[in-house]
Amino acid sequence: MKLTLHNRLLADVPIAKVWTFFNDVSTLASCVPTCEGHQQIDEDNVELLMRLKIGLIPVENRAHMTVTERRPPARLRAHGVSYSGEAFAQRVRDVDKGATAQVEIQLDLSPQGEEQTCIVYTIDVEAVGRLRRIFEAVLKSKRNQLEGQFISNVARILNSNIKVLDET
Repeated sequence: MKLTLHNRLLADVPIAKVWTFFNDVSTLASCVPTCEGHQQIDEDNVELLMRLKIGLIPVENRAHMTVTERRPPARLRAHGVSYSGEAFAQRVRDVDKGATAQVEIQLDLSPQGEEQTCIVYTIDVEAVGRLRRIFEAVLKSKRNQLEGQFISNVARILNSNIKVLDET
C-alpha cells in the first residue's frame, strides 16, 4: 500500500521561471525541510541526507533520486530509493539496516495566464514493515509543518506568493 501526498498550488510567476526552478535538482533539494545535505551527481541524479526527529528518536534517511522524465515546461517525473540511516537503525533494533522505501514524484505545471503557474505534485512512497510505520508517523505528526516549510522555501526562492489550492 502506498502513502501519497498530493498538492495543487498557484504561484504568481510565469511557467518558465517555475520550470527552471524545479528542473534544477540541487536547488530543489535545498528546499526540502529535512534535507541536511545533498550531492548532485549529474543533471538527473542527486543523493540526499535527510534528518527528522519523531519524539526523542532521530530519524535519518539517505535517498538517491533520479529524474526519469522531462517534458519542458509541463512535466517532471522522478524515481528514488530511500534507505534508513545508521543512527536510526542503531536506536530501533527492529528496523532492518537495509530497509528501503520506493519514492515516485510527479510534477505537472500549467500556465494560468502569463504571470501565474499552477503546480500539481504527487509523491508516492511505498515502504515496508517498520519503515512503513515510521513514514506513516511522520506524515501524521509532521506533514503540515513540513509541507508548509517546503512551500515557504519554494516561494522564497521563486520570490513569489504561493497559494495552496487543495491537498490530500
